[in-house]
Amino acid sequence: MRELGHSGYWDLALVRDEHGDRHAVRRVVVGDLVAQQRFLAEVERWQRLPAHPHLAACRFVRTLDDEVLVFSEYAEGGSLADRIRDGDLYTGGDVTTLLRIAVETAWGLDAAHTMGLPHLDVRPANVVFTAGGTARITGFGAPREPDHLRQLDGDGSIRAAPEGAYAAPEQAEDQPVGRDADVWSWAVTVLEMFAGERTWPSGALADAVLEQLAEHDRWRVPMPRPVVEVLAACLRFDPGARPRSFADIAGTLTDLAADLGLTGWSPPSRPSVLHQPPHLGWGDPRAWLTLAYETAGLDPRTASVFWPGHGGPPNEDLRAFAVARRVLDQAGAPVWTRARLRADTGRAALWAGDLMTGVANLRACADLLAGREDEGSRLLLATVLTELAVAVRGGEDPGPLHQRAIAVAEELKDHPEVLGAALLAAAGGLGEHGLYDQAGAAFERAGDQAGVVAAALAGAKSLHAAGLTGRAGEALAAIHPPDEALAGLVALERAVLAGTPAEALAAANTAVDLLGPLVDGHGRHELAGDLGRAWLITGRAHERLERPRPALAAYRSARTMLAAAVVREGQTGLAGELASAFDREATLVREQDGAGAGAAVAGRAAELWQRLADLGGPRPWTDELATARERFGVALGAAGDSDGARAQFEEVLRLLPESELGSSAARRELAAMAHRQLGVLARRGGEPIRACGHHQHALHLLADAGASGYARVLVLDSLGGALADAGHLDESVQVFQQSAEELDLLVRRGVRGAEDLAASHRRLANALLDLGEFASAADAARTGLGHYERLIALGRTDLAEPAARLRASRGYACHLMSDVDGALAELGAAMAVLGGDPVVAGKLAAKLAALRTVAGLGPGDLPAWFGTQAEALTSASALARAGRTREASRQVEEILGGLGWLIRVLPTEQGYAMCGQAGIHLGMSALHARRNGAAHHGFVVAVDCYSVLVDNGLHQYLEDWARAHVGLASLLTVLGDDEGADDVVTELLANLADIDQSAVPEWRSRAGRAVAEMRVTRS
Repeated sequence: MRELGHSGYWDLALVRDEHGDRHAVRRVVVGDLVAQQRFLAEVERWQRLPAHPHLAACRFVRTLDDEVLVFSEYAEGGSLADRIRDGDLYTGGDVTTLLRIAVETAWGLDAAHTMGLPHLDVRPANVVFTAGGTARITGFGAPREPDHLRQLDGDGSIRAAPEGAYAAPEQAEDQPVGRDADVWSWAVTVLEMFAGERTWPSGALADAVLEQLAEHDRWRVPMPRPVVEVLAACLRFDPGARPRSFADIAGTLTDLAADLGLTGWSPPSRPSVLHQPPHLGWGDPRAWLTLAYETAGLDPRTASVFWPGHGGPPNEDLRAFAVARRVLDQAGAPVWTRARLRADTGRAALWAGDLMTGVANLRACADLLAGREDEGSRLLLATVLTELAVAVRGGEDPGPLHQRAIAVAEELKDHPEVLGAALLAAAGGLGEHGLYDQAGAAFERAGDQAGVVAAALAGAKSLHAAGLTGRAGEALAAIHPPDEALAGLVALERAVLAGTPAEALAAANTAVDLLGPLVDGHGRHELAGDLGRAWLITGRAHERLERPRPALAAYRSARTMLAAAVVREGQTGLAGELASAFDREATLVREQDGAGAGAAVAGRAAELWQRLADLGGPRPWTDELATARERFGVALGAAGDSDGARAQFEEVLRLLPESELGSSAARRELAAMAHRQLGVLARRGGEPIRACGHHQHALHLLADAGASGYARVLVLDSLGGALADAGHLDESVQVFQQSAEELDLLVRRGVRGAEDLAASHRRLANALLDLGEFASAADAARTGLGHYERLIALGRTDLAEPAARLRASRGYACHLMSDVDGALAELGAAMAVLGGDPVVAGKLAAKLAALRTVAGLGPGDLPAWFGTQAEALTSASALARAGRTREASRQVEEILGGLGWLIRVLPTEQGYAMCGQAGIHLGMSALHARRNGAAHHGFVVAVDCYSVLVDNGLHQYLEDWARAHVGLASLLTVLGDDEGADDVVTELLANLADIDQSAVPEWRSRAGRAVAEMRVTRS
């Protein structure tokens, strides 16, 4: 590389490639991805300009970090700026050379304008010469507009630019600019040629300078009066008053040349959007507008009002195409022209995500081409039919379109690449594997090695999808890519199809090793997306192999490359991978560096999607932005910033108004998850009823929307927790049961794993414990433990801790059911796993010590132990009187669990009496706390214990026995079981009549009043 100096915003250099060809390299630092995308889009338009004798070709573009390198045709004759400065331009003092340069540059700019590309930086440094002295325009796409510069400068400032010496007044005033600005700048450039130097600080003064120089005849080379008049017309302040086109300007100057006796100045053929290959992409809508207006005899400058905005949304492109079509239709344009426009409109619409418009225009193109036999028409028809077949998949049978496309392509003997594309698309659309081989053969005949590899890769993926993994591996092994880029893509596909994390990691590392140097060292930015995918697979493999730090490094690299691909290259299909890379990076950062650090990563993801949404582009990015904000909100919540989290979830709902959700399952699920998260925040803030409202609304959004079943499970689990906090424990258990049932179906269908089902049973077991359904809780825990044990046996040792926690819950249930031996076994097993956690270990140790005390009681220990239990009951009663009935019931159920064990192994009157007393305490406190299962357990135990005492003639317990019956009847009434309540009262009165007939009226009255009060309360 040889540095050539600095020009405007560019650093210039000369390089030779591996073939010895020389290129001019323009380097500029563009530190922002969005700004790079805008800049590269402009340079790409330069690349797509057709070959023209007065336009320097742009060969290719590379990016290295924040530096963009534009490789263009090297002009051996130097630049016009060089020739003016060195004086070489004026050798001989002949006006002919200056006139020829003026005409040739006008022809070049006319060609660019015809293709819809204004230069907007015309100046002597951007006019270069071939070895033979032919002038050519170079330097299209320079970062020159104020909004560009604001993107390029990190501090937001606009750099002072010497190019202002050539800028039109509207450019200097930051007004909308177009081809008229080039007319002004060209005139200033010609003015400098004749003057021999630039003496003015601003191009806006050029009209006055021209007037002064002409009046005093101060020229380096005398300017003919007709040239003065042309420049004066070009330097009119009103853009609309300047010459209509460079074709007109060049025509005037060639007439002057003829008057001077100069001949042979015939203009080269003008390019047209129609000259571009009909099967490669679509034409610039600005070029179509120019063609349409010129065809209709209209001033093409007036079409600029319909030009798409710089970096604007895709609907602006579609509007421009629609205007061009209307003008051409009214002008009676040829069928070929209208068919080409329909094809380009359809392609642009499909790229923008407008399927209906895209399909309609492709069909219209095919209809216009029906019956035409020329090669161009058949070439376009084959391509359009292939594109149409792919577009209609899912809406209609694409088979006939694919077959017709292949039939037309087979007739094109000189274009096997078109046949290859048709066969490759049909192979995917029709599921016919043999077509992949045929497509590869067609690409081979075309010399398209990238096509050959693409067909082979697609065939391997098809085999893998069909379950033929062995044949897929053989197909991949048979591919022999001709260069490192294609070899990297093959390795990437091996990683995608790998069967184990280790295999995926090896293949992905190979892809990174091949693609990384091309992207990072050679600036092959078009491969950034593939490199990002390779890094993403690397991260996932490391994570599955339990290597969090290498995984995090890989995810960071994936995020960087994928962001470049999506933002800069417009590879919108990689948006999902980019979101995944951000999500995994945020998760691992949170786990390794804390919730705040994880939230910072999630915040950067939200900022990126917000910028993309603000800037428009091929899609609005609403769903991606909403997803990023939802994840950012979750991260903020985990970091303790509830207000910030709430703002993010509310923003999600603003982005996705309910009236616009329609039947979109993805959007309804996003909105539902935002409501769920708002519910989670409300629950944390002590507002469980409000939380329930959000969760119910989320379930409403998910109903019949085709949303994933797991989203419903998540919402149901959150609703269950909120209901429990609100005291609706019965409803909470019902919701958790529903969640477990729905999750079981998802596991059976292979949508979720057994790990999720085990966790669901853990939540259900805890909810049942909270309600007081101890036996059901033990059963749910046993089911969940079964899932955990099978997974642990398969190597999922990471599940040992949650399994131990569930085992502790089952041990607690055993204790409350008075199974002290079972409780000791379960809690002891849990302690063996959880002993490393000092808090958990302390609680388990205390529980185990208390249970061992109960299990070791002998007759001589009972008086002291009963005294301790009586004190505990007194303490619990005080809690209940203070309104802390839930806490009181929790204490009493543990007392009752120990007493129940004791009366089985050491039955005594005192033991039964205290057990009955504890049962009534539990029944009353749990009833007030709406722990209906625990209340039922307490009253039943009390009835049973006092029945034993009364049946043994200890009638001093008759009142307690009756109270226990009335308590049970009251509970059943609250639960809506009036028949059961009546049965309990009937049994009480019948048994009481056998013992003490005189007590029956009083207890009939007391039971009646209690049941009546409960019915009022219930209603």
